[in-house]
Amino acid sequence: MAAFDAELDYAPGLASDDNIFHGYSTPYPFNLTVCRGSVPAGFTRAGLPVGMQIVGRHLGEAQILRLAAAFEEARPWAGKRPPLTSSRKAA
Repeated sequence: MAAFDAELDYAPGLASDDNIFHGYSTPYPFNLTVCRGSVPAGFTRAGLPVGMQIVGRHLGEAQILRLAAAFEEARPWAGKRPPLTSSRKAA
């Protein structure tokens, strides 16, 4: 899912009960027991960045970093940047 406007409580097209952020505190034990990393995974047709989360075992940082480095090498986006301006006019 691409990023949506910060003013919105949830992504357009999702009912509030389908909101992926509903109950965001639930993953707390998950955060303590596994390692993870995030890497750029491309861009939407509108030019918005999309990321990929890599999850590994507890204390598996080295494996996650190797996988992230390999993915970034295979799909280099280092020179591409999303637009920093919005087509929306300020209210």
